[in-house]
Amino acid sequence: MEQTKLTSYVRVFKALANHRRLSLFNFIADYPNKSVMQLADELDFSYKSTAQHLTKLASAGLITKSPVNNQSIQSVSPFGQKVLTNLSKLIS
Repeated sequence: MEQTKLTSYVRVFKALANHRRLSLFNFIADYPNKSVMQLADELDFSYKSTAQHLTKLASAGLITKSPVNNQSIQSVSPFGQKVLTNLSKLIS
């Protein structure tokens, strides 16, 4: 397996290995198009922690960030949706 593919796998698994990031990822899948502040408020996380977790999820390609007005709106990426679908199959 080529090194770049392995690096991508590691990035995704590390992003999902944290329980707060995993709950944040699942929450965004269920309730897309939320700002960082909305996510922090609804999950009772600090703004700083939420922003850091979102950066990890985005760098793994699991979510996308879209600027709207002066906010960053989060949604699950097409790749992230595939990951969720496959995780559901594995765990079921």
